[in-house]
Amino acid sequence: MPQFIRCRPDQLPDRAVVVHAWRAMGRVVADVACTHYADAEDYVIADFPRPVPLAIARATEVCQICGLDIVAVVLEDGLEWRSDWAPLQEAVLVPH
Repeated sequence: MPQFIRCRPDQLPDRAVVVHAWRAMGRVVADVACTHYADAEDYVIADFPRPVPLAIARATEVCQICGLDIVAVVLEDGLEWRSDWAPLQEAVLVPH
């Protein structure tokens, strides 16, 4: 399983799958995308919201297909990550 790391949108690592989670109509949804990785465009369409567990499954699948090992998680302000979705680490942020 890839490593899930919470990141800010301006601190996304290179060569990572990105899961962006937000609230929509009373529930939490997420989409899946990739940063700076052209080969992933065949497998990922960003802005296609789905339940978070399905987004995590898709992100894991894309990591396997593309040989990536990091999923950067971006959460809407105030949104709490549920530990049953996946283990989440905090990113070490580099000051600008």
